Amino acid sequence: MDPQISIIVPSRRRPERLNRLLDRLGRQIGVDDHAFEVVVGLDDDDGAVRGLTVRRDPFATRFIPLPAVGISAAKNAAIADARGEILLLLNDDVEPQPGFLAAHLRAQSAGHEVVLGASPFTRRPDANVFDALVAGTRMIFFYSDLIDGGRYDFRHAWNLNLGVHRALLADLDPPFEEELRPVFFDDIEFAFRLIGRERRVYYATDAHAPHDHRYGFADYFEREALLGVM
Repeated sequence: MDPQISIIVPSRRRPERLNRLLDRLGRQIGVDDHAFEVVVGLDDDDGAVRGLTVRRDPFATRFIPLPAVGISAAKNAAIADARGEILLLLNDDVEPQPGFLAAHLRAQSAGHEVVLGASPFTRRPDANVFDALVAGTRMIFFYSDLIDGGRYDFRHAWNLNLGVHRALLADLDPPFEEELRPVFFDDIEFAFRLIGRERRVYYATDAHAPHDHRYGFADYFEREALLGVM
C-alpha cells in the first residue's frame, strides 16, 4: 500500500541536519507511520551521509546519492522515486512539531491542493536585534504578513514547508527547472508553472516546522548579492 505523503528533502552534505529532521518526523502524532515516507535527494553526496541508511525509523526512508546536480535536480530525483499522492517539500533544517503532518493531511483533505505550512525562524535565547529583524520583517520570508487560512499567490510557495497534490504536477516535465543554479527561485518558478497567478497557496499555521537557519549581517548581504545574480 502506497503512503499518502511523500516527504521530499534535498540535502547537501548535512547529515546532522538530516538526522535531526528524521528524528522529528518520527515523533509525529495523529498520523500512522505507514501514511508517509521520506525521500532524500543527496546533492553532491561524498559518501559521508550514507551511514544514515542504517537508521531504524518506523517510516520508510530512502536516500538517493547524486553528484553535484543542484537543488532542483535533487528534488526532481526524489519526486521521481516518491509514491505518495501528496508531495511535501521540506528543507533539511526545519523542525516539524508533533502535529505537523496531521495538519498537512487535514488541509489536503479539505481540498487545498497547495498548502504552505508555517516555518518562522527558530527563536533563540541569545537572539540579537538582527535576528529580530530577519524574523519579524520581509527581509527574507514574510510569514508575519500571512493569515491562517488565507490564500496567496505563487510568490508564497516556499519549498521549506510546502505540500502539493501530486496530480497538479502532471503537466510539469520536469517539476523543477534544473538550469536554475546554484540556488534561489527554483520554488517560485515551479509554483508559477504550477498555478500561474491564481491565489491557490493555502496557509496553515498548524503545519508548524520552525526554520533553524541563522543569518548574520554578512550572511544576509551575501545572500542578497546571490539573489541578484539569480
